Amino acid sequence: MNRWRALVFACVLALAPGLVPASFYASAEGRVEFVRDAQWRVDEGGAVDALALLSNSSGWHAGSEPLPDAVPKRYWARFDLPAGERRQVLLSCALWEHADYYIVRGNRVDPPLHTGTMLPLARRATSISANSSYLHAGFAPVELEAGVPVTVLVRLATEAQFVDFRLVRFAVWDAAVVNAADRTDHAAQGLFFGVMLFLVFYNLGLFVLTREPSYIYYVLGEGGFTLALACLFGQSFEFLWPAHPTWDVYGTWFGTVIGGFGLQQFLRHYLDLGRISPKVDRFVWWSALFDLAVIPLPLIFPRHFELLANLLVYSAPAGAAMFGIIIVTAFRARHPLVWNLALAIGAMSIGIMLYAGVITGLLPQHWFFVHSAQFGSALTGTILSLGLGVRMRKLRDQVAEKEREKLALIETQNRELESRVEERTAELADARAKAEGLLANILPRPIIDELALNGAVEPRRHEDATILFTDFQGFTSVVGTMPARRVVQELDEIFRGFDEIVARFGLEKIKTIGDAYMAAAGLPLAQADHAQRCVGAGLALCEFIEKRNRTAAMKWGLRVGVHSGAVVAGVVGRDKYAYDVWGDTVNIASRLESAGQTGRVNISAYTYELVREAFDCEYRGKVPAKGKGEIDMYFVVAPIHAPLHALSPAK
Repeated sequence: MNRWRALVFACVLALAPGLVPASFYASAEGRVEFVRDAQWRVDEGGAVDALALLSNSSGWHAGSEPLPDAVPKRYWARFDLPAGERRQVLLSCALWEHADYYIVRGNRVDPPLHTGTMLPLARRATSISANSSYLHAGFAPVELEAGVPVTVLVRLATEAQFVDFRLVRFAVWDAAVVNAADRTDHAAQGLFFGVMLFLVFYNLGLFVLTREPSYIYYVLGEGGFTLALACLFGQSFEFLWPAHPTWDVYGTWFGTVIGGFGLQQFLRHYLDLGRISPKVDRFVWWSALFDLAVIPLPLIFPRHFELLANLLVYSAPAGAAMFGIIIVTAFRARHPLVWNLALAIGAMSIGIMLYAGVITGLLPQHWFFVHSAQFGSALTGTILSLGLGVRMRKLRDQVAEKEREKLALIETQNRELESRVEERTAELADARAKAEGLLANILPRPIIDELALNGAVEPRRHEDATILFTDFQGFTSVVGTMPARRVVQELDEIFRGFDEIVARFGLEKIKTIGDAYMAAAGLPLAQADHAQRCVGAGLALCEFIEKRNRTAAMKWGLRVGVHSGAVVAGVVGRDKYAYDVWGDTVNIASRLESAGQTGRVNISAYTYELVREAFDCEYRGKVPAKGKGEIDMYFVVAPIHAPLHALSPAK
C-alpha cells in the first residue's frame, strides 16, 4: 500500500508545475461573464472605420463558428456590452498575438486599446501582469456609463508563432476585483519567489563551500521550476524582460526541462540511488540526459512549440511513474530521508488540492486557498533543503567516521611499522654488536673506532712497548703422532685460557702462529706499566699450563719470552683485517722465547730494568740468540711485593 501512495504522491509532484497557472486568472475571481454573442469577419486590411464596419451587416459569422486554418489570421470581432450602472470593466480575449479594441458609444469611437500576447508590456492597455504573457493577451479597460450601451469592435491578428488559436472568445471582468486580486497576487508571488530565490542562492552558496553535488542539482531543480513559474505567473515579463514577451515562452520551456533534469539528479544523490539500486540509478541518469537533449528543440523548431509543449505535458505521467519508482525504491531500502521526501510531496499535494478546491468551487476564493499551491511548492523546497542539511550532516559524520577509521588504521600500521623497525633495529644492533665483537677479536678497540671514523688506520710507532711470545716444547713431534682434531681441540682450550689471562692483564693479543702465541702491552694506547703487565701475564700463563698438566692426559711444556722496546703497529689487509707489530723488539722477544726453558718466563736485560722492583729475577748471564749474538737474560722467579693475582690489573 505504501508503494501506491508513494506513486500517487510522485505523480502529483511531477504534474504540479503544470497545475499552477496565474492564480486569480485561473480561479475566475472577478470574472463577470463570457461573451457568447460575439461575431467575427475577415479583416481585409485598409484604414480602420469602426462605424462603417459596424453598420455593414454582411460577412459576419457567429463566434461559435471555428476560424479557418490558414495562417496568418486577420479578423474583426464585435460584441455588445449591456447598459447598466456606472463602473469599470476589463475585457480579455483568447491567445491572439495582437488585439486592438475600439469602444463605440453611439456615434463616438474611443481611441484604440492595444493588447496581445506578443505586445510589449509598455504598449498594453493595462499593466496587470500577474498572468502569463502568452497564455493571456492582457486586459482592455472600459468605463461603462449608466444607461449608455457600448459596442466593442476588436481587430485580431496572429502569426501563430507559438499557438495557432481557432476561436473568437472574450470575457468581461470586474476591474475593481481584478485590480485588488492583482495586488494580492503580487504580494503572494513576491513572498513565494522570495522564498524560492532564497533557497536557490542559499543552496548555491552551500555548494560553493562544500562541493557536494546534491546542492547544485537542488539549485538546478528549484531554479528551473522557479523560472518556469515566474514565466507562467507573469513576474518575469513584468520585471525581467517586459519588452520581450516571447522570452516567457522559452523561459517556461527551459525552466521546466532544466528543473526536471535537476530534480532527477537531485533525487539520485539525495536518496543515494547508486548505492541502494544501481539499475534505478542508471535509468534516472539516462532520463535526465534526455531532458538535457530536448532543451534546444524550441530554438530548432520554433513553429512547432505547441506540439513540443503538448509532448512535454503528455510526458508528465511517465515522469510521475519514474518518480514513483524512485520513491518506492527508497521506501524499500528504508532510506533515512524517504520520509522527509514524503513530507515534501505531502506539502505540495495539500497545496494543489486546496487550489483545486478553489477552482472547482468547493472552497472559497480566500487568498490563502488561491495561493495554496505556491505555498505548498515553497514549503516543499524548504523541506527538501532541510533534508539536504540532514544528509550533509550524515555525510560529514560518515566522512568523519571514515577518517577516524583511516587514522586508526594508520596508527595501527604505524605501530606495526614501529614494531618492525624496532625489531629490525634490534636485529641490526645485535648484528652490529656481533660484528663488532668479531672485529674486537681481531682488532683493538681504539683501532676499531679509528677505522669506523676514518675508514683507515694510520700506522704508528710506539717507543715504549713490551712484546710477549710463547711456544710449546716439542710441539712439532707431538702433532705428528696425534689426530688433527685432537691437536686443534688442545690448542683451542689452551689459547682460550691464554686469551682470558691476556685480557685480565690488559694486553692486546696480536696473533697466533701455529703453537706460538703473541701479545703486547703499551699499544695501541700507551701504558706506563707495560713491562710489568707482560711479565705478570707470562707467569700466569705458566701457572695455567702447570695446573692444566696436573689433570690433562697430554702434558705441554710452555716457554715464554718477553722483551721491551720500540715497535711499529698498524692494520694490514683488505678483505681480512689484521693488527700487527713489527720491529727488532718483536724479533728479540721471539729469540728470548726460543732461548728459554719450559715453565719459565725469560726476559731481556732491558725488560728486567723495567720490572726489577716488582719481580724477583734470576740472572742467566749472556745467552746466545740466533742472529742477535749474546743477550743478557733473566728468568722471572716470583712477584716481590704481592701475590700474582694482586698484580693483574683490569683492562
